[in-house]
Amino acid sequence: MSTNGTRRLGVIMHTRTRVPSESATRLRQLSDLLVKEVLREIQDNVDAYAPPLPTRLHAGFVHVIETGIDLCFDAVFRTGGGRADWRPVIRAVGEGEFLRGRTTEPLQAALRIGARVVWRHVSLNAAELGASPESLSDMAEAVFAWVDELSREAIAGHHDAQARARERVSHLDVREQARQQLARIILSGGPADQEWVRTLAQAADWPLPDRVVTIAVEPRGENDDLDEIAALREVLVDRVDSASPCVVMPDPGQERDGVADLLAGRRAAVGPAVGLAEAHRSLLLARRLLGLSRARDEPTQRISWCQDNLTTLLLLVDPFLTAQLQEHIETAFAGLTHKQRDRMATTLLAWLQRCGTHNEIAARLDVHPQTFRYRVHQLQELLGDKLADPDARLAMELALRARMLFETESG
Repeated sequence: MSTNGTRRLGVIMHTRTRVPSESATRLRQLSDLLVKEVLREIQDNVDAYAPPLPTRLHAGFVHVIETGIDLCFDAVFRTGGGRADWRPVIRAVGEGEFLRGRTTEPLQAALRIGARVVWRHVSLNAAELGASPESLSDMAEAVFAWVDELSREAIAGHHDAQARARERVSHLDVREQARQQLARIILSGGPADQEWVRTLAQAADWPLPDRVVTIAVEPRGENDDLDEIAALREVLVDRVDSASPCVVMPDPGQERDGVADLLAGRRAAVGPAVGLAEAHRSLLLARRLLGLSRARDEPTQRISWCQDNLTTLLLLVDPFLTAQLQEHIETAFAGLTHKQRDRMATTLLAWLQRCGTHNEIAARLDVHPQTFRYRVHQLQELLGDKLADPDARLAMELALRARMLFETESG
């Protein structure tokens, strides 16, 4: 172990002899609160861990935070059994970060945030803990020394995983392994080791483009592994999630026919063209649009393009915010029956879009022109000056479009 590592462990052992055992017991009672606060602050401040995380990854992330806090108390304050296996646990975290295509920077930032949260609670509760100024100072130094140790082991795990990956790439299935790992790195969303990305791209025989699109693909049955797509030089395929595979390819521009030929009749959604660093965001939108296509029961061979559905995707980003837009209309329609509200909403949207004469709009709604005029008069009574306010009109149109979308998703 290095001189610095020996000194840090010396600080930790010294703290164990000076922190009152009753203080350590009270600190342990803060664990549940600390886990929640550490999770929130990490997700607020480290983009790589920002929500929404898939359920499995979220559960694993929470477990890592719980383990880190437990290890901190065990090692620094001797409130647990002193787990002897902590090094493999933390090394595995570093390995996982590499496999997701991230550098160690997000993990180190998360560890620093965790230490800061722990120390903040310790210092705020110092009086209740009965900690003397001397022992409080010792605890502060020990907490941050312990985080240094965790960081060292995580980085070592990251380096070990990278070395093993380099060794695998040097063996037989070079191209396929490199392509799979390159796809995962590009889609991970975390800061990537650019030298390693270039190495993988060369081994994968995939010239790194300036801009890419991602494609969320619906497999044709359980045994559809997209092999014929993966065999093409110009695309990368990520099949880690067999129920939701995806494709990364250079931006085709306006050449959409080539994408249709590539997908060979599968239902899919194509994300917006972005730089490599934003590919994960493109995929998030593509998967959201593919889910909407399924909910609408659109043809299985249909290819949807995010670029053609930006307003729809905007309305689906934050359901809570969209609900606030809808609330103004719901309030105005509160005195109506459910059937009347639906009728008024459909008429209002048609009127706001104003494509054609009253007679033409009435025909699209399949009502008599006089009926349409009567409904517009009702809307004027219900909504008043809002119908003449451009901002209010825009908000109402967005709210009504969202209402239709959410009804489609829930239906």
